[in-house]
Amino acid sequence: MARSGKAERELVRRQLLADGVPFAQIAVEMGRHFGVRPRVAWRYALGWEQWKAVQEYRSADPTSKIDDSRISKWESWPYGGSRPSPENLVGLTLAFGHGCKVNDLVDEDDLRSFSPTVRKLLGLVEHSPSPAASAEASAFASGAPYPGSDWKRDIPATMTTVTAMWAADTSPSAAQAPWLAATGDAAMLHWRYDPSDDPAPGRESRPVRPSDISGIHVMADAFAQTDHRLGGGYARSTLRHYLQESVSPLLRARRDEASRDNLLAAVARLCDIAGFMAFDSGQQGAGQRYFVQALRLAKAAGNQALGAHILGDMTIQAVHLGEVGQATALADAAVEAAQDLGSPRVLARSLALSARASAKAGDGASADSAMFAAEVALDGESSRDDPPWIAFFTATQLQTEALYAAVDLGRLDRVEELATAVLVDDVAMQRRHVLAAAAVASAYVAGAGAGDVARGRDLDRSLALLHAVLPTVAALSSVRGVAAVEGVRRRVAAFGRVPGLSEFEERIRTVLGTTVSDPLTLA
Repeated sequence: MARSGKAERELVRRQLLADGVPFAQIAVEMGRHFGVRPRVAWRYALGWEQWKAVQEYRSADPTSKIDDSRISKWESWPYGGSRPSPENLVGLTLAFGHGCKVNDLVDEDDLRSFSPTVRKLLGLVEHSPSPAASAEASAFASGAPYPGSDWKRDIPATMTTVTAMWAADTSPSAAQAPWLAATGDAAMLHWRYDPSDDPAPGRESRPVRPSDISGIHVMADAFAQTDHRLGGGYARSTLRHYLQESVSPLLRARRDEASRDNLLAAVARLCDIAGFMAFDSGQQGAGQRYFVQALRLAKAAGNQALGAHILGDMTIQAVHLGEVGQATALADAAVEAAQDLGSPRVLARSLALSARASAKAGDGASADSAMFAAEVALDGESSRDDPPWIAFFTATQLQTEALYAAVDLGRLDRVEELATAVLVDDVAMQRRHVLAAAAVASAYVAGAGAGDVARGRDLDRSLALLHAVLPTVAALSSVRGVAAVEGVRRRVAAFGRVPGLSEFEERIRTVLGTTVSDPLTLA
């Protein structure tokens, strides 16, 4: 038997309360889930009928003589009814309680109906963060866990989560959030087995336009290119500001099913980029949470190619952390999502990352098989089904993934064979150049040990590579890049008095402005 609208509202409200969600966020959930505007959403969040709102309003202001019809008119404005005065809005905040503010009770349509004087008087600000995001940002600043680790049941709840993440991205909880294998496991299961989502209409009168979505893609391209070239820390704060100020309002805008899917996919890509930036900046838990929410949005958009790409990024993070079992499972899910898409590059990348995960696990046979399949996929004719954002995955990028796999498998001859093609200083991929150089240098160090002459030669080659990339490292904002170079330096130092090591360490101090005595500051 179908539930009534009231029964469904009460079910959603009780579930959110049971989860410990604050009333400000519940109001946002009500607005998004049921397509109502802020004053109605707050009443729904409290579970009140209009008569109850009247009762509480009169209790807060005994001189008031309002009735149910007045509440109805205030809720209808500006599409009918009558405009609530500043005093009425303040009265509603007192009636609702639970930290409700005037800003929580108005939207953009209301703002246009108020004069600049009234907006200033009430402290109303256009395009302010959602009440839920503001409330949660305050909570995270005071020590509450950073959000984003769980896969929400519906699209509105997911949107609330991502906007709260953007608002709290600079809080201590973001930097301290742990990476958890269980989080990745749950995301993979939801991605693979959850049913498709039903459309979730926006609640504002302004529609999502094609130019809005194309604009997001243009900005995503710019952020991705900056990340590849300069590292995750360089433009991370700019991306966060763009998400909060420009993208967040679009999540509340009215949309049909087609624009909904396109918008969700575009926002998923931005969240994925934000996740990779956080990962590259050393914030592993925050990065994982962005990846999970990006995957959730890609699922809602029905975008298999983007889902495969996000699972691939999660694979890279798991490999970096040495979480071999998780890396292998993520890579398998990425390949599964990429099959039969008709996108050679998406499939080739997924297979190459599967090879890396297998190599990290010491499974050379599986790594070789996956890498061969990746080469076959990329050698095929280019397809119009390749998304524009996968264009970075070229033959050189595939060779780089093969190099990383060879390093993990201890195949020095193969590393040397690939190094010539990979170690080309590409101005568009400077972080890749640093990471690849550090990987080759680490392979040389691993090979040092078969006699004094061979050892000296290999350590010399390792230090020469580090010297060569140090200026590029200095231009990056990449904790991962610096840590990779420092990791090789520590391994060289473990051999004792190595010729040229002290000069390199002095150069690190000069170029990077840091010390080599405390590697924890770099990792």
